[in-house]
Amino acid sequence: MEGKQDQEVIQMSASPYANFAPATNPTAAEKSEAQALAKERREAQQAFASRCGLDKFCRLACTCLGSMILIGVLLAAILALPIAMIYVGRKYNDRCPVEDLPNILLSGGIIFIIQGFVAPCFNVKKDAAKFFNGLVALAELCWFIAAAVLVYRSNISDNLNDPNYCHPAVYKCSVPCETEEK
Repeated sequence: MEGKQDQEVIQMSASPYANFAPATNPTAAEKSEAQALAKERREAQQAFASRCGLDKFCRLACTCLGSMILIGVLLAAILALPIAMIYVGRKYNDRCPVEDLPNILLSGGIIFIIQGFVAPCFNVKKDAAKFFNGLVALAELCWFIAAAVLVYRSNISDNLNDPNYCHPAVYKCSVPCETEEK
């Protein structure tokens, strides 16, 4: 009777170690049989995955996803400062009447976006690329000089009633932007 129960357990269990009785150690033949079954199962799974192309698809999907994330992070890093300059310059354009710091921020952000994205598109023709890159470099130099003069000579006040009042966000954004864009 006990042998029949053991056979039923063996037939119902999917584990390769189902032949082992709980109180006994497996024999060498039982171990090799279990290893052969496990190897056969792995080979069947690999054959199924290669027939379906699942492993190639997963590798391709992970590569594409990783590339998209990397490109997104790089674009965000490149565009962070110019977009911040444009945003602050546009938002506080009317809150700094004495100096043109908001306009300098706005124009600087636009120039640096042009430098980063439009200038590389002109590399089709070498003469046109050199001319356009030189034009953008000249605009950057003019912007840098104008920003330095406005930022460092200005006597900006935080008092709302003062005629030299400029919103603190404009000045706090102008100084790092001007010194970082060398």
